[in-house]
Amino acid sequence: MMNKTGYVPKVLIVGNVEEFRARLRANQAAEVVGNLAIGRKDRKMLLDNQPIDLQKLKDMSNSGVFDYIVFLDNLDYWRHASYLQQNAIHPTRTMTADYFEYNVGDRFYSHANDELLFKLLYKLKMRSLLDADGYFAEGQRYVKPHALEKLRIDGLQNSAGNYPIRDNFYDRIYASTADCRFRHYDMILLTAERNGNDLRADFSAMRDMADRVLVFARRTSDAAKILPKAVANGVNGNWYLLQKLRSNDELSIYVVTHKKHSLTELPNGYVTIHAGRALGTDLGYIGDDTGDNISTLNPYLNELTALYWIWKNVRQEFVGIAHYRRFFSNKPSVEFNAQNILTGEQAREILRDYDMIVGAEAMFPSNTQRCVMVYDAEYDEQLSRKAIDLIKKMLERHQPEYVDSFEQIMHGQCLFPCSMMITRKYVFDAYCQWLFSFILPSFAEFKNVLENVSVRRKRILGFVAERMFGVWLLKNRLRLRELPIMVDQ
Repeated sequence: MMNKTGYVPKVLIVGNVEEFRARLRANQAAEVVGNLAIGRKDRKMLLDNQPIDLQKLKDMSNSGVFDYIVFLDNLDYWRHASYLQQNAIHPTRTMTADYFEYNVGDRFYSHANDELLFKLLYKLKMRSLLDADGYFAEGQRYVKPHALEKLRIDGLQNSAGNYPIRDNFYDRIYASTADCRFRHYDMILLTAERNGNDLRADFSAMRDMADRVLVFARRTSDAAKILPKAVANGVNGNWYLLQKLRSNDELSIYVVTHKKHSLTELPNGYVTIHAGRALGTDLGYIGDDTGDNISTLNPYLNELTALYWIWKNVRQEFVGIAHYRRFFSNKPSVEFNAQNILTGEQAREILRDYDMIVGAEAMFPSNTQRCVMVYDAEYDEQLSRKAIDLIKKMLERHQPEYVDSFEQIMHGQCLFPCSMMITRKYVFDAYCQWLFSFILPSFAEFKNVLENVSVRRKRILGFVAERMFGVWLLKNRLRLRELPIMVDQ
């Protein structure tokens, strides 16, 4: 959840202060900092019955003493607003009480700030944005500007807005930041009032979610003191841009193997990893038996030992999993051709618009995954059922919110095969943290059952874990790009 303190606008009232307070909507905050009187003919001004001139009023405005001058009488507005605007006060900071009542919320809004925002987004060529504070929903623009028609904007539930804002600005609306925490955006937009500590906390929380964060902060606010130089000076506040919160853009796609593979040369960014090296002959590749590892469990957990090693020992922005015979293809064909192996550059470009690259779903038109598991267990239906029931029990114990997704996948036809993926490391880490929270306890409980079965049947938990990839994807609503998997026969 984003940390917001809520902006309380400071106003000078032209008219009766108590009448103004009576007009405020329920829960609408406003701090009256003075009562301004303006002579109808001579324009002489009194602030709380003390004489004040235009220069003093302008200084107060620029220093943040007040945000708005609010006129209770519409005729007074038409008599004096243009005079103030021409000589001292920005046009968006003078308004009628009616406008204030229905258009001023818990942040500083103005059309001028809109224009600056739209120009920045266009200049930076943004393709995706998370409006975390509902800036667009609270505004007066009902249609996305033509220059930004290719910009995908997501919002949170508190930024749902009304028609046509909701439909014209937001592509998708999430209940909370937790629901889109594995999404990646070119930019996150923060516009609500925050103190310095809350702003730092939100930056830290969204560090992996975006390449940039664009912040609007009042010039006199606590948050503005910790921000870099403004990229655009707005009305009463500025737009501040924080770029490249991520540490690097390195990518490694790990080719999992247990034997020498036939490809002598792989595209840049591919690294071969020997799964189960702790129990085998050194093949000359990096192994999953260094650092924090579970290499000795490879006969039971298949490629998951390499998955675990990457999770615990790799610190890169992007990671992926391929196999010594299986690779993602950058062409529609599944016929193997080494020239068609997806490159790291191609993967990065896809991940600008998607959260994860996965293999094409394997479909079993007449069978559920529970049934297919019997085949994986060499037709030992009892062993298969025990393994599935054990995993469900461990999910109920360690990840209960995933049980419904588990049942949906296991009674369904689809499979995301081979644990193959390419994604950002923080998404990969979240998946691994979830998976191993119940797979390792499952193995500890099931190990004795697996001691005296065939080599393939020993891998039954690894086969169930392959289905868990779909369970996690189903629950976490990622934007997936499906690519063909080529198999080198």
